[in-house]
Amino acid sequence: MSADEVRQDLLAWIVANATQPCAIEDIHSDVSMCDAGYIDSIRGADLLAHIERRYAVRVEEVELVGRLQTLDELVAHVAGGSHE
Repeated sequence: MSADEVRQDLLAWIVANATQPCAIEDIHSDVSMCDAGYIDSIRGADLLAHIERRYAVRVEEVELVGRLQTLDELVAHVAGGSHE
């Protein structure tokens, strides 16, 4: 899948599962998803399970508050096929 397809899928997932109701246009892809309130620890684990099922890419939970905390970073990781 292309980065654009991954981005659209993850955006749709975040909007459908966000801790606070929001629209796709309300999501800022360059800020921490946790700090912005899009996901919390439970939804973060659910998001990572979605990514692993859909893309066969495993992401450790700690990375959502580390190097993959923004949607831009997460999309690049998933679309790039980095399976660390």
